This record gives sequence, structure tokens and C-alpha cells, in this order.
Amino acid sequence: MKTLKITTLAALGALVSELFLPPAAIAKEKGDLLVRLRAIAFMTDTDGTTDTLGGSARTSDAYVPELDFSYFFTKNIAAELILGSTKHTVEVKESTSGDLDLGTVRTLPPVLTVQYHFFPEKMFSPYVGAGVNYTITFDE
Repeated sequence: MKTLKITTLAALGALVSELFLPPAAIAKEKGDLLVRLRAIAFMTDTDGTTDTLGGSARTSDAYVPELDFSYFFTKNIAAELILGSTKHTVEVKESTSGDLDLGTVRTLPPVLTVQYHFFPEKMFSPYVGAGVNYTITFDE
């Protein structure tokens, strides 16, 4: 079922991009703003145990739509802001009290990157980037 959701989200993102980005938007120039809708995977890395009860802590992964904005300072250099919100279940497995459902938590992991686009005039425009992330948790 998860594979179907991921495929559907990816297809929807590609369709929206094709419908709303005219061919002229492929060439990037200073001052251009590129807006995209994509699908992302937020993969948690939980590796913990509970000393008192035993067992292992686990969190779920999430696959969600993501909205991003890229602003071009030059035809090669852009800043991208990535926005998406995820929901995760938190549980302890195989404790002395059995499996424990600890509830859910939501995250907002905004990412800001700086990118260098090698061939901004081309249809296929690879780039390298580096950025920062600050994940906010809420509804704990």
C-alpha cells in the first residue's frame, strides 16, 4: 500500500510540474522563482532502548507531498526553501510490559539550501547544493 501512495504522489507532483511550468521556465535567469510540488520520504533513524522496561524504541517513516521554492540570484546560483510536514507514530516494542504505543508526533523539517546549477539553459540541469535543516516537533 505504501508503494502505491509513493508512486501516486510522485506522479501527481510530475503532472503538476508539467501543467504549471511553461517550457520557457526551464531556462533560469537572475530573479527567477521556481515553485515545485514533489513527494519526499522522511526516514527516521531510531536506535534506542528503554532501560527500565527493556525493549526498543521505534518511530515510523513518512511519505508526504513537499513544496519548494528556488530563487535564482544568478543563472547558476539559487537558494531553495523546502517545506513539508510529517506525522510519525512512536512506540516501544518487546518491553517487559509488551508493545507500548506512545502516541504520535508531527514534524516540520524546513530545509534551506544554496545550489550551483551547472547548465541552467538545458532541459536536464544538474546541480550541487549544501544546506541547513532545523526540525521542529509539535503535537507531541
